[in-house]
Amino acid sequence: MGPKFCLNPNLDRTELLSIVRTTASKVKEESASRWIQEAAEALPNTHKKGYSGVLKSTAALLREADLRLLPSDKEGGFVLASSDVYTKKVDKGIAGIFKPVTDANPGKIKSRAIKLCEEAGLTKMAASVRKTERTPSQSSLQKLTKTNAPSESSCAKEGHGNAT
Repeated sequence: MGPKFCLNPNLDRTELLSIVRTTASKVKEESASRWIQEAAEALPNTHKKGYSGVLKSTAALLREADLRLLPSDKEGGFVLASSDVYTKKVDKGIAGIFKPVTDANPGKIKSRAIKLCEEAGLTKMAASVRKTERTPSQSSLQKLTKTNAPSESSCAKEGHGNAT
């Protein structure tokens, strides 16, 4: 009867992705990553019955072993990390972006905020800050402060944010 009457094989998503990668090796190198991404997005997202049961048991196994499943690259790769390694990596990432505030004086911060509001013409906001009776305690100021965020004045100069 010939190939016209043959049924297509039932391939799961991993096999289809493997075919995509094999085909991408034939594409020019500069456009291969874009081709893989577009082809992977076009793959069907259907799951066979019973798949969720496997996924649930895998999640339970990861929980029991105290492991974290994390994305590792843009193409869908992943890595397993223990809770200790995960916590250390998170702490290191946060420490790279934030710094602890240790020598803050709540009274000075409040008066500086009032002064900045008045200089910016925000009299209602300055009055609202002035009305606050309680200033934050020193311990609550020992939170993390972002170190690499642009200042409000640089945002206003560059046209970012809501300038009124």
